[in-house]
Amino acid sequence: MTWMMALATPALAYHVEAIACCHLDPTEQRAAAPLRIAIAPFTDSRTQARGGTPEDLAWMGVVRGGWGNPFQLHGEQALGELLGQALEQQLDAVGHDARLITDAAAVSTSDTDLVLVPAVSRWGVDISSWGSRKLTVDLVITATAPGDATPLWTASVHLADQDTSNTALRPVADLRQRAREWYGKGGGAMLWTAAVEDGIAATMAALIAPGGEGAAHLIAPSTTLAPTPGCTKDTDCKGDRICDEGACREP
Repeated sequence: MTWMMALATPALAYHVEAIACCHLDPTEQRAAAPLRIAIAPFTDSRTQARGGTPEDLAWMGVVRGGWGNPFQLHGEQALGELLGQALEQQLDAVGHDARLITDAAAVSTSDTDLVLVPAVSRWGVDISSWGSRKLTVDLVITATAPGDATPLWTASVHLADQDTSNTALRPVADLRQRAREWYGKGGGAMLWTAAVEDGIAATMAALIAPGGEGAAHLIAPSTTLAPTPGCTKDTDCKGDRICDEGACREP
C-alpha cells in the first residue's frame, strides 16, 4: 500500500491508494426470507470537506497529531462506492442475494424483490496519533419496490463520535502487526487505513444491529416471529385428537 502526501487548502492531505472492502463484523444473524436486493448508487451529500472537487467524494476523515491543522484523509475510491460494496457483502452475509446497480429505474420485477436507495450526509473518521479513533455517520437507506419509487420503509444509521479505538472487529494480533508497521516504517498508513476499514464495518454493523430499523426489515423476521400457536404433543389436544405438525386433528 502506498501513501502520498500532497499540499491542499487549507491543510495537508494524505491520500490512500487502496482501502480493503470489505472487512465486516461477523454476524450470526440470518434473514428468514432471503430477498433479491438491488442496491442503487449511494448519494453522497456530505459537507464536512466540501471544496468543489471530485476528491471530496473520497474524503474519509481527519488525522490529528499535534501538527496544527489536522491532515485531511482521502481515498482514491469514493466513499459511496466503498459503502455500496460493504452493503452488498453485508446483505449477502445474512442470506440475501444482493447486487449493485447503476439505475434503480431500470430494475425488473423478474429478478428483483427489493430496491435499496442509500444516501449518506455525514461520514468521517477522526484519528489521533495517540490511538483514539472516532466515527461520525448519518446514513439513510430507503427501500422501494422494483419500478416504483414509493418508499416502503427507511432505515438509518446515526453515530456521533462513536469510539472505535477498542473495536472488536479486528484481532489484537492484527492491530499489533499494524502498530509494528507504523513504528518500523515511520508512517501511520496501516493504522489509518485500518481505522477507515473499521469505520465502514462499524457502519454496516450499526445498520443491522438488533433492535434497529435495518434489522427490523432485513434481519428480525428470522428471529423475532412469535411461535405459531398449536400443539406440540397429543395430550395438548382435546379428546381423541392427535397432534400433527402443530395442529390437532382426528386420528
